[in-house]
Amino acid sequence: MEAARALAACGHRVRLLEAGPQLGGQFLMAGRIPGKQDFLNTVAYFEQELERLGVEVALGQRVTDASAFADFDAVILATGVTPRRVALEGADLPHVRSYAEQLLADDPLTGIEGSVAIIGAGGIGVDVAHLLSERGAGSHLTGFYERYGLRGMSPSHSPLPRLGRSTVAPTAEHRITLMRRGGRIGDGIGPSTRWVMLQDLEHAGVRMLAGVSYERIEPDAVVITTADGELRSIPAQTVVIAAGQEPQVELVPALRAAGQPYVVVGGAADARQLDAGRAFREGAGAPAAVAAALTAA
Repeated sequence: MEAARALAACGHRVRLLEAGPQLGGQFLMAGRIPGKQDFLNTVAYFEQELERLGVEVALGQRVTDASAFADFDAVILATGVTPRRVALEGADLPHVRSYAEQLLADDPLTGIEGSVAIIGAGGIGVDVAHLLSERGAGSHLTGFYERYGLRGMSPSHSPLPRLGRSTVAPTAEHRITLMRRGGRIGDGIGPSTRWVMLQDLEHAGVRMLAGVSYERIEPDAVVITTADGELRSIPAQTVVIAAGQEPQVELVPALRAAGQPYVVVGGAADARQLDAGRAFREGAGAPAAVAAALTAA
């Protein structure tokens, strides 16, 4: 979206092809997370700005053949990322889903019953845990007040209440377990916010396990070996895979073979340490990158 905006602002004629039914990509998923709804406002801004700049937007246009770009001077590949698959017995069971399937569902909380195991505890895994921990809490603010023992508060109240830790714990049947192989829970989250998010999960009763080895997924559990070498069965009526991302660059070989000038930006360029800031910077640099690609062609 930012690449299209920047190119149109520089006077280029731009056609934006979006595979999904709506602009936004990863922002649509981020906007589902409690406290991150402003990402959806960013999508709304781009929808209005692209229309103002005369960008032609085509939704539901998944391109699989590079010949579709034959009439264009250059191509910006901002095709993003796909969830990384895990080579784990049971990963194809019907109660297992990717973080993208979970977050892009019409209602991401529909069908989530009982205990949930999240495989992967970087930023995305923490976000999924945060979302699912809101089950039954009403609005995000109401859940926040209840979780932290802010007595008698509602979103419209302003007086500071007595602060106390909530004593309400999740039942064993509704526990969320967040797990990762190595590194810290929430690695990749900004240092000024990571501790707040993890404290929020702790208050919500989310169990967090690091240093585990995954053995297999069963119909109602994930079997792991803990960091202490103990074989354990983690109850899970739902399993969400949040084990990282892979660049979506299937079109690159065909573009290269056709001699079509192209530039890759965002997660398609590098899925590691992907965030909105980096994506925006690379999108804003699209005019200069296109000029360089055309010169080299």
